[in-house]
Parts: sequence; structure tokens; C-alpha cells
Amino acid sequence: MFLPLSTVSASPVHLPSEKRALGRRQSYGISAGMETRLRFGKTQKGSGDGARPGGVLRLTAAVDHRVNHRICVRLGTSREQLGELELLCASAGSVYEIPLAGVTVAELFDQGVILEVSQAVEPFFFVCGDAPAAILPHVFLPDEAAGDPEEAFLDLFCSLASLQPCDWMGMCVWDGLNDWAALGHAQAEEALSQQLDVFFPDSGDFLHEDIYSHPLDNQANSAENHGPVAVLVQHRLQHPAIAITGKGLLSEWNDEVKAVCGNSLVAETAYSVAYPMMAMVRFCGWESWQQPALQQLDALQKYLVVGDELWLRYFFSSDERTFKNWSRGVTWYFLGMVRTLALMPAVERPASLLLEVQRMATWAEKSQRGDGSWSCFIGEEGVLPDSSGTAGIAAALALAVKEGMLSVDALDCALKARAYLKTQLSADGWLRGVAVSNKKETADLDIQRIPYRVIGPWGMGLYAQLLAALAFLQAKSP
Repeated sequence: MFLPLSTVSASPVHLPSEKRALGRRQSYGISAGMETRLRFGKTQKGSGDGARPGGVLRLTAAVDHRVNHRICVRLGTSREQLGELELLCASAGSVYEIPLAGVTVAELFDQGVILEVSQAVEPFFFVCGDAPAAILPHVFLPDEAAGDPEEAFLDLFCSLASLQPCDWMGMCVWDGLNDWAALGHAQAEEALSQQLDVFFPDSGDFLHEDIYSHPLDNQANSAENHGPVAVLVQHRLQHPAIAITGKGLLSEWNDEVKAVCGNSLVAETAYSVAYPMMAMVRFCGWESWQQPALQQLDALQKYLVVGDELWLRYFFSSDERTFKNWSRGVTWYFLGMVRTLALMPAVERPASLLLEVQRMATWAEKSQRGDGSWSCFIGEEGVLPDSSGTAGIAAALALAVKEGMLSVDALDCALKARAYLKTQLSADGWLRGVAVSNKKETADLDIQRIPYRVIGPWGMGLYAQLLAALAFLQAKSP
């Protein structure tokens, strides 16, 4: 049962002028010491008034946050506490679920709910107003007769509800939508067009924000966030954002390292630099960019791979490496490499990189957990899995099979991961269990290792890429 809520408090906190909500949506701010009342529409009543186990109240972050918030949910009249959740530096577009315990549908309708924020030095801003219902405040109560969660997932994913910032998060989503559109999925094609319209309108403007939700209109993003152009060039070849991104990439090229980097080299750039560079070769005809794209991958292999270990980042000044075998870092390296090579004619793919794809596949198979997932830090069995890392590694395997880089034997791992990820789907299609975005403000929490997971739609994008590759292979099998 999906029960949308509307705010009835009179004085929301307004968004600071230096920030802009994702998709330029309306936002509602709540701060410590104030109460926000939420009510259900009268027309929704009459769907049964009994207790429903497993209910959650969901809020979607409208902007990037760099402080933590603790949100308590109470019944509106009795003030009985229903649930509480700590939001650790919430990310724009991520969905947060507050479990509700011991409440009946009748109580929810009769009393509504109150949100209280504590332990926060800044307000928390959530999406409200004119936005898809799935990301507006609501209560979700699972039904016993739920359908196939993967069908619900695709229906939800192929909509504006999966919109993410125009950076590494958004490119995960757009690759997923693009893959499904290529299979003839009309809803995916429409959703991709709608999402591109948000950032790349017909006016020729490039309307986006940086990682702090500060407007960055008509400017290039950072090295880790150039990736969306890989999809843009396939659909809007004349858009000025392509040239803007191209200049941004050239400005960050390090001729000594032969890679786009600053004082460090990071695994994300396989997906956010090498892959979009090769997309510009394929779709824009920028032939001179093929060598730099491949050099980016060579540099990553040289500096980040040590034996069977893959590190997220290498610092040139200190010769230090950080985040060993982090599953999302593995995703960026492996998936970025596969997607880059997939854009080349098979006969031109460097043998050394094809061997690295095969090595990564063998390593992934050896390190996969019994349930089909990969630990957030691969090899550390005491650390929870990350749904986004698991989906990304499995997507790389399935895509490599699809593109002829791996044998069909590699699909065993991908299929096991798919089975695991299906257990992480809510009945209405959200992918749970995603490790949050890395931010320097959460370093003291060791946030990737603690048992804290959210709904991050970028993980849904990686999962959609996996499902699309498997669907393609299934359609081609005899």
C-alpha cells in the first residue's frame, strides 16, 4: 500500500541561496527544534485499518548534505514514537527509509505523523511539490500479494524517480536506461529523454550542480564526474555540453602520467574519463582521443593494481594507496574498462587490457560470497555487501560476455549476483543495501564498513545494466 503524505506545517526552512535542489525541484527544510506535520489525503482512506508489518516512511534528499541528521517519526496526536533514523551526510536523490513499528493504518490516517529533527547543525531538505510520487514523502506498507519485484523495479527505474545528479551517480542511471532503450524498451527511452532534458535542455544550456549542490551551469565538472557525456553523445550530438566536457578533460590531462588526474589517480576515471573519451571517438569522430582513453586504463592498471589487490586511489607525492578492494572502486575500474573496450572494433582492442578483463573476472569469481554478493570491501567477510558494488561487478561480467571479451562461464557469477540483488528489492522496486556516497565528512565513521545502507538510485542504474545485458544474452541464446 502506497500512502502519499503532504506537509501541513506553516513555516518550512528555505534552501540556502548558494544551493539548488536536484532537478530544480521544490524542497522542504526541517531543522532541529521544529516539528513538521504530514497528513494523508482523505480519499486514500478505506484500504483496511489493521496493522501492517514492514511499513516504512520514505523521504528523498533534495540536496547534498555534509552534516548528519537524526529524524524521529511520531503519531500526530498521541505523539507515540513510530521510528527513528540517522541520516549520515545525505546525498541528493537518495531515498531514506524510516521503519515504522506497531502502527495501524487507521492510526496513520486519523493522526498523521510528525517529523522531528535532532542533533543537526543545519536543516535537512527533502523533495516535495511537483515531483514523481515515488520520491515525495510517503508511507509504504507491503502487501501480501506483491508481484515480481524485478518488474516493479524496471517500472520505477524507467521514470523520473531515478533521476540522479549529473555526475557519476547519473551516468550509472543513464547507462542503465540507455541499455534498456537499445533493447526496444519504450519506457526506458522516454525516461532517458526526460532525464537528459533536465540537464541538457533545447536552449543549449548545461544545467547541473557540483558535488555540494552548488550550481555549475555551463561549466565542466571534475574528473570523477565527466561520465554523463558518454550517453549524451549518443543522443544529442550537437549539444554544447559535449565541447564543455571535452575542454574539461583536456585541462586535467597529465602528460607525465599519461592520464587525467590531479595529485592522485582514482579508479572512477576508468568509467568517468576513459569510457566517455572512447564514446567521443565512436560517436563524435574524435579519433585522436582513442590513445588517451587507452592510456588512462593503462595508468590505472599500473598504479592501482598490486598483485591481486585493487586500490581506489594512488597519491603520487606519498606513494600511498587507499581503499583496498572497495567493491564500488572495483566496479569503476572493471565496468569502465569493459565499456571502453566495447566501443572499439574487436580487432583493435589491446591484448593487454583484454587479459586484464579476464584476470578481473577470475578474481571476481574467487571473491564472490556464497549468497552471490561481494563484500563492500572484497575479502572482508565481516563487512556487509554493497548492492551497488555487487551490481556493478556483475554488470561488468555480463557486458564482457555480451561483447565477446569473456566466455559464457562468467555468467554464473552474474546470475548469482542477480539472485542476491533480487532479495534486496522492496516490493515496489527500490534497491536497498547500497553503501552511501564517500564524503570526507564521514571519514571518521569509516562509513563504508559500518552496517549503514540506503537506497541509492545509482545502484539501481548498475543493476539495470546487469539486467539489460542478461536480457540481451537471453534473447540471443538458441
